Amino acid sequence: EKPSASKKVKKIFVLKSTSPSGLLEIKSILSPYNNQISYLGSSKFTLTIASTNYKEAEAQALEILEKIEKQAKFKNMKFELKDKK
Repeated sequence: EKPSASKKVKKIFVLKSTSPSGLLEIKSILSPYNNQISYLGSSKFTLTIASTNYKEAEAQALEILEKIEKQAKFKNMKFELKDKK
């Protein structure tokens, strides 16, 4: 039997704020997912979820992005998902 390989789901998104305290707001929104989010530069971030099941990883990624988007909209920030899917 073949061992289960870890599948990775990557989602790229933009998170911008024009508020003077924007950096702190972005940090507060992303802090619960620190180990899964990387900064790409120019307000772009990537969310990476690893799992043995691709569909579970995809669902988890979308759930996290939904939470980030809701918080961003609440704080009048710009959120945009860059992936095609």
